[in-house]
Amino acid sequence: MGIEEPIDQERCKDNNRGVDFLMTRKCPLCGKAVFRKHFTYCPTCSLFVYRLQNTHLSIQAKQSVLDYVHKHGYVCYYTGMSLNLKDPKDPWYCVFDHWIPGDDRRIVLTSFLVNDMKTDLSEDEFWYTIEQLYNFKKYGSKIRKIRLKYWQGFYRDPEYGPGMMTTLKKKCCICGKLFVVGANNEKYFPICAEVLSRMRIKKFPASTIKEVLDYIGKNGYVCYYTGMSLVTRNARSPWYVVLDHWIPGNPKKVVLTSALFNCMKTDLTENEFWCFIEQLYNHRKKHTQVKKKRPVYWYRLGATCNQAL
Repeated sequence: MGIEEPIDQERCKDNNRGVDFLMTRKCPLCGKAVFRKHFTYCPTCSLFVYRLQNTHLSIQAKQSVLDYVHKHGYVCYYTGMSLNLKDPKDPWYCVFDHWIPGDDRRIVLTSFLVNDMKTDLSEDEFWYTIEQLYNFKKYGSKIRKIRLKYWQGFYRDPEYGPGMMTTLKKKCCICGKLFVVGANNEKYFPICAEVLSRMRIKKFPASTIKEVLDYIGKNGYVCYYTGMSLVTRNARSPWYVVLDHWIPGNPKKVVLTSALFNCMKTDLTENEFWCFIEQLYNHRKKHTQVKKKRPVYWYRLGATCNQAL
């Protein structure tokens, strides 16, 4: 692939300027004409190669990516959908993804959105989670938690920390559980105090805070989207309780979910999330095409060089 194509003397016309140009060679990646004398690639591939060369990846990993593009074009490895190479704000913008999280030896192409949803999952874990979510939404089946081998998430609020403990016990006025009161005479069970602290630090409206606390008092620490029980002590767990904007960026309604599902939902509304889960499931099981629909509240801006690495 690194060898230049033989000179092609065919002439090609620039319709915008009405001028004939001599096509000297073809782009070794996509096969399009390269008009500039000292350029190896076409303009599109030149920008892509520039991004790739400015990553910390090994030569072998970079060559593997170039071979994939040469064979398949700019399409998502997981879904087969065409990728956007021009607009970093687009959810379908082409990014580099670790096939195994944290392992630089194999890098694949995917979209910004799918990269966000895959988060710290291997490919098998990703498709397993998609199937579990689809079956929950479609049939109401219970989501089975599995140990995620490469999960590196760690959710911690640095501005909240427990005080020194005593033997005095008190009933939490949010969840109703008994807890040992610390030196600061706390009013809440530790996880309730932490959740309340997070919401106050983020300056959520009082109505939002009340709604979240009422939800906890009524349902306990369960995921709003799936009904699964959430982990309240281990911040490294993918099932650890986190706060999610029901509408991205809107603090008027905040719900509880797991760290994993919060990552996967990314900048999607609830309806967009479930719609995309169904499309991914159908692509995996029935090989249907994933339909692109721009999320209403998508605001991510991709880096131009070291994207998603």
